[in-house]
Amino acid sequence: RIDAAPISDQACVTQEKGIELYETFLQYLWCLSYAGYVFFREGFMNPHMAGTFKGVLDVGNPFMKKAEAVLQLGLSLRTEYSPERFDGVPNPIEHDAIDKDHVEKANAIFAAAASFIIVHEFAHFYMGHVGTVAFGSQSKADESAADAYALHVIRQSMGKEQRRDVTHILGVTTALTSLMLLTPDLRGGEDHPDPDERLRCAVEILGVEDESQWAAISMGLYLWCKTHPHEIMVPRKGDSFKDFFYLVVNQMREHKTK
Repeated sequence: RIDAAPISDQACVTQEKGIELYETFLQYLWCLSYAGYVFFREGFMNPHMAGTFKGVLDVGNPFMKKAEAVLQLGLSLRTEYSPERFDGVPNPIEHDAIDKDHVEKANAIFAAAASFIIVHEFAHFYMGHVGTVAFGSQSKADESAADAYALHVIRQSMGKEQRRDVTHILGVTTALTSLMLLTPDLRGGEDHPDPDERLRCAVEILGVEDESQWAAISMGLYLWCKTHPHEIMVPRKGDSFKDFFYLVVNQMREHKTK
């Protein structure tokens, strides 16, 4: 659905049993895909492979600065819409040659994120949720079941190539992080599970193992923490990205109880 307006919704299953994705939300999702990948690649993987990673992302890296600009533009779509604002920053249509690899990788992550959302919506149809009225705990159970269905479909395609696995993981993380950034209080309301709990469950279902996969997942939390520095104490160093992930999500859980 093309709607030249701030983000109002992400996706839905229509009464005609079609799946609609909202254009502004998709632009926002691509921005998160790009920022998350560049932070992961330039902030962690490249320094890690060079043996220079010290536990802190290098925010002075010029690619990281571009990613920050794209992230902020994506976040601005939560409250206002102006396509001209994306001129001059990397995007799928226009970008400098030096940004080509990052844009192409972001496109793949975006496709993985959109696929997760589409399969989640399909699951509502497949499981008989469409056309019925559910509220409260039943609605939350339906959403969790749709997440689990989509994650199991994605997991079936994993395990063949590590690079593809990281793309899938970044896609799922980006999709769920996008919901966290749309709900700053981290509450899903009466009819949806809390988005941080959805991310925690996704990690467990996907069976994340090695450090590069944990680093990919942690980039989603990094994006959230960057926009809420006053709410969550972000650990600058840790024994592993797995430790970082659980430390932050546990702080998120504690924050909601205050």
